[in-house]
Amino acid sequence: MHFCSSIGRACTIESVREMARPILEKRGIELHTFFNVETIDPERKVVQSLEGDELAYGLLILVPPHRGARLVTDSGLAPGAAGCLRIAGRFRSRGFARPTRPVPGCRAGPMSTPSTTPRICRSPRLAPRPISNRRSWPSGSLPPTGREPDAKHGVYTGRVMCFFEIGYGKGTHLRLDYNHPPNPPRPNRFWHVGKILFNKTYWHTVPRSRVGPFAPPSPGRGILIRLPPWICRGGEIGRRPVTDDQRRTDWNKRHAAGDFEDIGPNPTLVAAASGLAPGRALELAVGSGTNAVWLASQGWQTTAVDWSPVGLANGRAKADAARLQVEWLERNLLKWSPPARAYDLVVIVYLHLEPEERRPVYARAAAAVAPGGRLLIVGHDRLNAMEGEGGPPDPARLFTADEIGRELATADPGLTVERADVVRRVPPPGRAPIDALLVLRRGDERKAYRSGKREMLPWLY
Repeated sequence: MHFCSSIGRACTIESVREMARPILEKRGIELHTFFNVETIDPERKVVQSLEGDELAYGLLILVPPHRGARLVTDSGLAPGAAGCLRIAGRFRSRGFARPTRPVPGCRAGPMSTPSTTPRICRSPRLAPRPISNRRSWPSGSLPPTGREPDAKHGVYTGRVMCFFEIGYGKGTHLRLDYNHPPNPPRPNRFWHVGKILFNKTYWHTVPRSRVGPFAPPSPGRGILIRLPPWICRGGEIGRRPVTDDQRRTDWNKRHAAGDFEDIGPNPTLVAAASGLAPGRALELAVGSGTNAVWLASQGWQTTAVDWSPVGLANGRAKADAARLQVEWLERNLLKWSPPARAYDLVVIVYLHLEPEERRPVYARAAAAVAPGGRLLIVGHDRLNAMEGEGGPPDPARLFTADEIGRELATADPGLTVERADVVRRVPPPGRAPIDALLVLRRGDERKAYRSGKREMLPWLY
């Protein structure tokens, strides 16, 4: 990925540039400075700059030059193609602004500008709040704030606040004025959620001057806001929680549309399980059953569980075509518990749930592992979001094998970690799924019991 800037750095604001540089490097984004687009050759898929540089592209995203709102360009307030309007600081109030020269019969509207209307005032270094809306008010009427500018409220100091999205469910914000440069806080989830909530409440707050620029809390004071879990889910922020029946229906539709799984079984599973002695196997969240059919072909007495009857029907058809015996169970893994200590191999492949849902499901799967048996988990590693392909769009659903291994081994001391690996299907810089492979083994509890008795009562042996 390439990021092209028309100036000598990634951002005009120095503090933002310092924040952005390590993020670009970490995500493998190459920065090209002094790159001003001159021509685009769609046949060759090449973009050329005024400076004579040339870059090939697969997907090209262009940010067009800034243009002011038609309100000011058509009215003649801001001559020129850019449509920038100078304002006098002494006339800038919290709720509205006036241009530097009077315009008979109209005032500028409130400071809010709809998202579909470009801001009408912008400078290279500072972006003052927009000062027009789609409407103007006749002379003699008051703006929505109901207040005329005065000595106290009629000075504009260049104060600006805006959110800054980082990606992967994180954000930050910029707050500055003419005398104080921005010092963005470290990107985190709070500011990302804050932007979503701000967008949803925008028309009830900003146009009515109910809120101004956010100020940092005073020392020793803070605000704790407890939000429902469905608000804080990356990729699903702002959505109401989906019921189990709705989720099952969605999966049924996906399975009915065709087999979206790979042609063969998961290669990471195949490599990890090929050398194991067959016994009783349980696979959870089997989808269309490709992996379960492969386990049966290797001699495992296989039980396959999923909550989609359409997916199970697809799997049953595969097993029948291969003349293999597989037990198919329609169960809701969020509520169902498999028999304890009953299976020599328990398999979970690409079951990416929210962490609060994943923990009990994985714990119940671990409890189903018989003495001497194994729990084998394959998932998309956290690296997959930046360096791989596929997988869930929500980074909160990704994990590493070490994380899950520590979590399960702590909850169940009878389990020990045999493998906790990052599996790349192709070497970098190639793009392919990057898997997290975890193999846990349960010790033989009967041997441990006999060993404990021998140590406690040696005279019996």
